[in-house]
Amino acid sequence: MHGRIPTLPPTTALPRMITFDDCKKGETSAKTGCTPQEGGGGKEAGSGPKPVEMELGEAVQVVRDLPDSTMDGWLRNADKNYKPKIMELMEDEKVKNAGLNLTHQVHKGSTGEDISFDEFMDTPIKMYRAGDSPPDEPFTSYSLSKEVAEDFARKSGEGSESISVIEIKPRDTLGSYQTTAEAEVFIPSWEGKDFEDGNPEFKGRSNFELDQDIKNGITDIRAIRSYAKEKGMDLDEEPIKVKTDEIIKQYKKIRKEKEDREGHTSRNPHQIKQT
Repeated sequence: MHGRIPTLPPTTALPRMITFDDCKKGETSAKTGCTPQEGGGGKEAGSGPKPVEMELGEAVQVVRDLPDSTMDGWLRNADKNYKPKIMELMEDEKVKNAGLNLTHQVHKGSTGEDISFDEFMDTPIKMYRAGDSPPDEPFTSYSLSKEVAEDFARKSGEGSESISVIEIKPRDTLGSYQTTAEAEVFIPSWEGKDFEDGNPEFKGRSNFELDQDIKNGITDIRAIRSYAKEKGMDLDEEPIKVKTDEIIKQYKKIRKEKEDREGHTSRNPHQIKQT
């Protein structure tokens, strides 16, 4: 169902360490070395640069150039452990933009609707899934085709009543990375985004985003300590200790937020009644 995708060359070296004061909204450690603070980090669907229309051939090539081991880990093998790796690939705006363009093309092909890319991005579209959305995963897969979801439901021994239906603007999705009629569209996690009783700093951020902040913080501390060792600096020496303490402080706040959220179940904001 999927064409083979050539493997990318090794990743580049870790970027220079960036402190909280250097952070801008939307920056993450995985991309810039920036650890979010005060709810400003982490990209959300619909944020960042405006989606731009691409030639179909270009969008397809961008997707085909993604590492096959990562994309097939989910699309072929349904291994959820590959989801965070796919999210890292989407830090590249060109990759996400390609996914949104493929979603547009598949929609036009399946419906025959002649709708412009810009209009499509802001038009609520129904999408379908067999079963509920798993909590705390980076994204959940939905299909533009109700028939595809019904087929999955039959294969899993479930009835049509198990079909979950959402209505969402394509710009608020992560796009589709298939060129088949199945058109699996990635919907970003919403678990924890509607939690109102925690630290205002983290309001509107998903549990997955907070988990990523913790992982990014650990990566940053390791980079700081490696830098200190390379420069022959003591770990208690400024600015090494200042930077490390700053990250640890943020880590503790996130852990407290995660504890406060235990037992909270979020409502899918895009869910609609089945018709």
